[in-house]
Amino acid sequence: MEAARARGESPDQIHEEMRSFAHRHVREQAPIVATKVSAWWRGLRNFLIIGALALGCSVALALFVEHSYTAPSCREYALLHNFRYTGFDYPPLLSNRGGGSHAASGDCQFLDAAGRRQEISFAKTARSTPVELLVTFALQIDLTTTLSFLAIALIAALFARRSRAAAQWKSQEQPDTQA
Repeated sequence: MEAARARGESPDQIHEEMRSFAHRHVREQAPIVATKVSAWWRGLRNFLIIGALALGCSVALALFVEHSYTAPSCREYALLHNFRYTGFDYPPLLSNRGGGSHAASGDCQFLDAAGRRQEISFAKTARSTPVELLVTFALQIDLTTTLSFLAIALIAALFARRSRAAAQWKSQEQPDTQA
C-alpha cells in the first residue's frame, strides 16, 4: 500500500489493487479450507457412525442377555419363592455402582402373594458366580458401549489402512500393465 502511494497511485487504484490481492488470496486459500472442512466432516461422520454402531451393539447384547439368561433366572427364582416375575430393571447408567437402591447387576421385579412389589438383586437369583459376573458386565451398557466403540474404531482403522494399502498397490501396479 505504501509502495502504491509512493508510485503516486490514486486511492481508487490502491483500493482496486488491494481488492485484486484479496481475491487472489481467497482463491488460493479456498481449496485448502475446503479440504480441511471436508476432512473434519468425514471425521465427525465416522465418529457418529461408529458411536451409533457401538450403542446398537451394546443394547443388542443387553437385550440378548436379558432374554436368554436374566429373565429365565428371575422366573426360576420367582417359582421357588412363590413370587410372580414382572420384569427386569437394568442397572443405572454412569452411576456410583456401590451405592444407591439399584444393584450393579440390575434388579428382578416381582409381586409377592399379597401383591406387593419386590425388587431383588439379580446377583441373588443367579445360578453361578462366573456367569453372573459376565451377565452383570453385559448389562452395563455404558461400559459395553465404550468397549464396543473402541473395538469398532480399531476394526474400521485396520480396514481403512488395508484399503488404502490395496489402492496404493493397485495404482503402482497399473503403469506396468499398460507397458
